Amino acid sequence: MRGGEQTGKGKARAIGGFPIPYPEFHVKAGLRYRFRVIYSGILDCPIYVRVDNHKLIMISGDGSDFHPVQVDSFTIYSGERYDFILHTKRHNQHHNGSYWIRFKGHNSCMPRSIIQAAILRYNASGHDEPSGHVTYDNTVPAPGEVVRAV
Repeated sequence: MRGGEQTGKGKARAIGGFPIPYPEFHVKAGLRYRFRVIYSGILDCPIYVRVDNHKLIMISGDGSDFHPVQVDSFTIYSGERYDFILHTKRHNQHHNGSYWIRFKGHNSCMPRSIIQAAILRYNASGHDEPSGHVTYDNTVPAPGEVVRAV
């Protein structure tokens, strides 16, 4: 998020103007991966999270397991953590081999259009970025099920 990061990284310009690349998560086709998202921020800036063209199986929130629920995206608030399973596509299903993982800030982050992204990269898919660009306006909830805090 312009100022946000994942795994200690985030697309930005470092001191001196050198670009910092998007963080990448490398996966293999046809497998399942468990991800844990921890939001250690303190602002009133809930973060909407989505992995383009993938369903997420939410399995845990704040350390408590719950009945798995399949969603297209979720919103996480300061101090929360969520675990989800991502089922990767089979070899014949993933087209360009890389997909955007999108993060979009709401509430107090909206006036500054706070966004960030990472790349979900299938094995041997090269080094190109996924198609399209990540902007505040095109990082919208996917149609379908969404998990929000209660």
